[in-house]
Amino acid sequence: MKKIFKNWMGNVKDTPKAYLEPSNEEEIVAIVQKALKESKKIRVVGSGHSWSPLVPGGDLLLSLDQWQGIVSIDETNQVAEVKAGTKIWRLGKLLHEKGWGMENFGDINRQSIAGAMSTGTHGSGLGLGTLSTQAVGFTLVTGKGEIVECSAQENPNLFKAAQVSMGLLGIITKIKIRIIPAQVLKAVKSTQNLDNTLAHIGQHLQNRHFEFYWFPGTKYTYHKTMNVTDEPAKALGWKHKFQDIFIENYLLWVICRIVKLFPSLAKRVSNFSGKVLKDGLFINYNHLLLSQPRLVTFTDWEFAFPVEKFAEVVKTMEAVMAQKNLKEHFPLVCRFVKGDDIPLSPAYGRDTAYISFHTYAKRKNPEYLEHLEQVVKSFGGRPHWGKFHTYTTQELQALYPQWQVFMTIREQIDPQQIFVNDYLEKLLDIKKLAAVS
Repeated sequence: MKKIFKNWMGNVKDTPKAYLEPSNEEEIVAIVQKALKESKKIRVVGSGHSWSPLVPGGDLLLSLDQWQGIVSIDETNQVAEVKAGTKIWRLGKLLHEKGWGMENFGDINRQSIAGAMSTGTHGSGLGLGTLSTQAVGFTLVTGKGEIVECSAQENPNLFKAAQVSMGLLGIITKIKIRIIPAQVLKAVKSTQNLDNTLAHIGQHLQNRHFEFYWFPGTKYTYHKTMNVTDEPAKALGWKHKFQDIFIENYLLWVICRIVKLFPSLAKRVSNFSGKVLKDGLFINYNHLLLSQPRLVTFTDWEFAFPVEKFAEVVKTMEAVMAQKNLKEHFPLVCRFVKGDDIPLSPAYGRDTAYISFHTYAKRKNPEYLEHLEQVVKSFGGRPHWGKFHTYTTQELQALYPQWQVFMTIREQIDPQQIFVNDYLEKLLDIKKLAAVS
């Protein structure tokens, strides 16, 4: 029986001709070399946490779930080499057991480390880059069936391109990541007012980690700030579980079901949601605080734009919601990262603010999503590669100064296009190879 792939939301499905789970590099190389001989396409799947159809379309779907763990830790240089299929939650735990940690984590930690980096996944903190910036080296199996290592010193152009590559440069097998001594954070969560949030945004961004929810159609925001502390870690008790599990998941699910049945209640429900979240203070290690469980499926549209435009973008969104009478209850999420020099990173060349807006997966609200996307487009927003958007190739090319640099490297690394699926071929305008007679 064939394996059926379905992503987390359930909007992307695929039935590949073969579903493969190699457990070592030799098997991965053999799979690629066989695919080359048989002119078959390969896509790699992580944990299925992308909303866009990055995975489907290959003859072979390759999972690295059997290729997880830490290969080695260089304590002198503070670098860990890890297997590319390692889930982020597991990596945080494994590093912590050895007294180490990652610099930052995303909001969700169920992805594989390679999948998260390949799509430009990020956490929050203006002094910290996306997850990809924590990489200092990759081992790849290229579209020629060769094992290649790359870093800032060895194959530097390939290294930069591989940091956000959507699986187009080959199969990442190992990643060297920069690590830090295990870090305790003090997390403060509090309900605020949108106008005050925007008025003091510079002050908020001085925190090591800062993000906030904004409840659409209201002035309610919910801040999450985290900073390093010398205080000892404290067990996350019932208050933390009540907030993260009950309110932000189970209560949210009930609210979503109500609004699906009675859409006219969306604004009132959003107002209620802004009031119900509780202030809190928690002290623990970063891998236990920076990510939250997400049990309610939702659509996700996320865009990155210059941080100095952030307040204006939010105010424009607020005005459009009021003018168009757009009703939605699912909170928007606002996060911030340091700019980088990765060709296809949404944070390329600029300190970046991200805004993601959502709807419950089982409730359609296209007018809301379309209008908000138009706002971010008007401010030069770049879409998250793993999430929904309607950008054309021409629009994307105009947003990425190093677009052609990446595409040239892709052609060199995968000349037979075995890692290109139909979605990426169209999105990036990758020209089909002439058929061989």
